Amino acid sequence: MKRREGNLAVAEVSSQSSDRNIYIHPAAVLAKNVSLGRGVQIHANVVIADGVVIEDGVRIFNGCYIGEDCMIGENTIIYQNCVIRERTQIGKRVVLEAGVVIGSDGFGYAKDTNGDQCKIPQIGYVVIGDDVRIGSNTTVDRATLGKTVILNGAVIGSLVQVAHNVTIGEHTVIQSHVGICGSNRIGSDVFVGHGVGMVGHIVVGSGAHLAPCAGITKEVPEGALVYGYPGCGYEEYRQRRDSFRSLPDLWKRVEELEKKVQGE
Repeated sequence: MKRREGNLAVAEVSSQSSDRNIYIHPAAVLAKNVSLGRGVQIHANVVIADGVVIEDGVRIFNGCYIGEDCMIGENTIIYQNCVIRERTQIGKRVVLEAGVVIGSDGFGYAKDTNGDQCKIPQIGYVVIGDDVRIGSNTTVDRATLGKTVILNGAVIGSLVQVAHNVTIGEHTVIQSHVGICGSNRIGSDVFVGHGVGMVGHIVVGSGAHLAPCAGITKEVPEGALVYGYPGCGYEEYRQRRDSFRSLPDLWKRVEELEKKVQGE
């Protein structure tokens, strides 16, 4: 049984549909044009806006918000306090850990003639494929135009920023604390280590391995191994590292040579 309040339906008691095994907590708020598949579970304080389609077996836990015209695929799990903004498309068997934000406004500003920062409208959306897992407090921005895309089987850790118009390929693994700037194209089966940072508008080829804390400032070829900042191959990185370690001794030798020269 539900109470109508304008365009919203507020559950007054725990709702269980015997024919489709649907559970809706009394504190959930659903718009009138929400489509629910079989076996859907909607827990306390969930808000679902108009035009949302939720397929069979989806579980949405406490405190989540799902915006207008979103689609959630079969057997997806959305944990506590996630926000899924309007027109987002999520595939089957996706897992969103607590606090994930999908489809937030992309970062786009330009100065006007007065020097003030003006917001560039971000009118695109986000598409997430099947079997994707996204860690806690990760954000995926909607596109300025078109779509931000995460393809099938990708795994993204916690506290990752995926900016507008980014594409992440199939089965790519991105560990935590990674920052991906706008319009990047990351291929399939890429490994991105903890703390990697990427500038915008670059391509990372399929099968590449980006070591933890690497700084990616230019295109990465397929299968490449990238280390350090700015990112480079392992041999160059090793030379940089060894040279850096030798700097204190080198500095001391230079000081001694200067003293000898001055003494002469």
